[in-house]
Amino acid sequence: MRGRSRSLPLEEAIERSRRLLETGFAEIVLTGADLGSYGRDLGVAGALPRLIEGVLGLGGGHRVRLSSIEPHKVDGGLEDMIGSTPRLCRHLHLPLQSGSNRILRSMRRGYTRQAYAALLARVTGRGPVGIGADVIVGFPGEGDAEFEETRRFVTDLPVAFLHVFRYSSRPGTAAARVPGTVSDGAARERSEILRALGELKALAFRRSLLGATLPVVMERGRRPGGPVGMSDVYVPVALDREPETRSGILSVSIVGEDGPRLLGSPLGAAAMRLVPETPAMKPLPSLS
Repeated sequence: MRGRSRSLPLEEAIERSRRLLETGFAEIVLTGADLGSYGRDLGVAGALPRLIEGVLGLGGGHRVRLSSIEPHKVDGGLEDMIGSTPRLCRHLHLPLQSGSNRILRSMRRGYTRQAYAALLARVTGRGPVGIGADVIVGFPGEGDAEFEETRRFVTDLPVAFLHVFRYSSRPGTAAARVPGTVSDGAARERSEILRALGELKALAFRRSLLGATLPVVMERGRRPGGPVGMSDVYVPVALDREPETRSGILSVSIVGEDGPRLLGSPLGAAAMRLVPETPAMKPLPSLS
């Protein structure tokens, strides 16, 4: 319906970012319906890494975050930047959809579970990265065995955020013609299982960050519960006191957690060097 991907020219994207930074924003999010294909229609090689470098080069008091990108479109240049490029957020949203290769082929996803796992292993090899993943349950042909493949696969992945959706048939799509309809009851049960698993994965990731120092950008406006900012790994941080400044990137010492948030104490403006190291992710707590 939306046609082929269309890229905003590199120079225009950088100029729009510059204008946003001039109004006081400290984080630029690069987004698109097909972000991994950015620049291909313009005939520009390595366009997304070049755009990241261009936006980061507009100054030193802001950072860049990437929105959802398909795993098979994360090229080597981009992969090498995650976790090693100062002020590029250690956060990737990589749609998975299924942990079964048979279902992935039926979905025409363009990658395998092995390739997905290998990508995550490489990206997180230098330290923690907030990895988000989408999973669809109840896709036609997904039996108990295929769902169990997905559950076990996700359990072993270093993901921090899990977004679970139940398949919904749309007339006229190729998926609507795939045999093997899954009952609403089975799809609902599978969704609940994965959502519970996702909560445990998020909890384990938050606890792995205790004792770390994270770069945080403050949210605008005042909140009744006190100041809140967003860490580069995409976990919100509630501060124990008002920081000296709300501008730019702050260094925050993580001292605890409270529900979906981390608790932190502001240290001041973040030093513009390599992204701070944090401990490795701890094992998941038991589902029971």
